[in-house]
Amino acid sequence: DGGFNKTNEFVKLIFSGHSLLADEYAKYFDYDNAKKYYENAINISKNLRINDYSLHKLIFNYATLNLNFRHLEEALNLYNKILEIINQDNKGAIYHQIGRVYQEQRKWTEALENYKEAIKLEEQTGQIHELGSTYHQIGMVYAEQRKWNEALENYKKSIGLKEQTGQKHVLGITYNQIGRVYQEQRKWNEALENYKKAIRLKEQTGQIHELGGTYHQIGRVYEEQRKWNEALENYKEAIKFNKETGQIHHLGGTFHQIGRIYEEQENLTLAIEYYQKALSSLETYQEAEKMVISESLERVLKQK
Repeated sequence: DGGFNKTNEFVKLIFSGHSLLADEYAKYFDYDNAKKYYENAINISKNLRINDYSLHKLIFNYATLNLNFRHLEEALNLYNKILEIINQDNKGAIYHQIGRVYQEQRKWTEALENYKEAIKLEEQTGQIHELGSTYHQIGMVYAEQRKWNEALENYKKSIGLKEQTGQKHVLGITYNQIGRVYQEQRKWNEALENYKKAIRLKEQTGQIHELGGTYHQIGRVYEEQRKWNEALENYKEAIKFNKETGQIHHLGGTFHQIGRIYEEQENLTLAIEYYQKALSSLETYQEAEKMVISESLERVLKQK
């Protein structure tokens, strides 16, 4: 009997080790190794008949890995699996994630249904700190459908709840999204005002990795107004922050926009230079972006 208990404890240690390795590989975006260790841990949990927080967290993290890598059906199956085994108090977070899966699939009705279920459960269980994030996602769904008033209404609810619960570190991303709504409506002053708020908040909360994206959007606002100097200044800030934070996959889009400005100014030498930089900085999976930039480069080369 004592030997059985020792064996059981040893297997539990192996389960914990595989779980930790899976989370570590996921943190560094190593999908294949993370998948292997998540599945190993899940199989061990079946043998041990584990059904507690450690298993629920493991499956949740594995589902989120699949969501991040756009293995959406697998993510959905895993989230639904958790719904069957967890108690009511924790279901709001799962419905939120299921909403994200449907949002990625552009299934807007299903996304909204699940976000609204998440809100209902978060309110019932007093999880007010989760509500801001869910309202933010609902805002994004409406923005994708170009329903600007509904998007702004939900983003503003999100900001109110995040301020109420002291979540200053996630305010910047919502101000960024409000800026994008105004940008789509060609309301340049309102767009810039919200992007600049986003930058201040991201700087205050040390979210340097998010600054490049916001500077890129500010560059787009100025470019739309044909204010070339201001656009270039902000695109170069975007490049600086994305390089500093190792976000090389974001550089191609910004280099491309700089190339477009130089093409507009009929500075074909610099346009070619930046289109080539854009192509060389893209990752292998960015095929659509490569096609667009290649077309830009070919167009300018024909003019030389």
